[in-house]
Amino acid sequence: MTTHSKTYYHIQRSGFERDIWHKGDCLRTSKTRYNAFYSGLLRDTVDKVNANGETIGLIKYSNLIFKKDINKNIKSQNNDFENLYYEFQDNSFEYENLANKLHWSLFQYLKWIREEIFELERIKIDNDLPSRKHCIWICTENDIQKWWDIFRDSAEKRIFELKLDDNKRVHKGNGTLIDTETFSIDEYQILAKKYWSGEISNSKEIEFSYEGSFEIIKEYKGINEIL
Repeated sequence: MTTHSKTYYHIQRSGFERDIWHKGDCLRTSKTRYNAFYSGLLRDTVDKVNANGETIGLIKYSNLIFKKDINKNIKSQNNDFENLYYEFQDNSFEYENLANKLHWSLFQYLKWIREEIFELERIKIDNDLPSRKHCIWICTENDIQKWWDIFRDSAEKRIFELKLDDNKRVHKGNGTLIDTETFSIDEYQILAKKYWSGEISNSKEIEFSYEGSFEIIKEYKGINEIL
């Protein structure tokens, strides 16, 4: 890995499992606890619905919906077009709701599969590379505006200036390779190998990850205090 002699920042957002940091704190990423990114991913893969007074998973819920014969559910007379329209509309909303839930669930599971493959490839290539499950994401002054804008909808954002204990444990990765799609395992492995090798194709999509000890040098309430 390349040694970086830059000032690094971390943007912390409020939410689940966020540590409280203060200026002067000396901290270390955890090998035994997942970071907020991966913890949130595991939490979001669970999606259940209430159907007929029972909490069930999406597969069971899908089976209930698909077994329905829409035409048999229509109780109105064929010439009662107004009621016929509203009953068809109710069925359409039910399918739309199911499609949205299945899309969200599939997206989260694909992210989880991607991260598992990336982690396995990281260990194969170099176990000293920072794990995406345990690292913190950092940025430089050159790209902090980009990340601040990406997190613009997050409440109570704070920026911390960090002093890293070991700059050699910073990984510079190509963010465009962190893709979520219905790829094969082989395709995800190819992306992972490129990512961990440090292959950069777009300087605007760079992300830095770090694992190890660090000190909080300063806290900023907003991006205007830095730029």
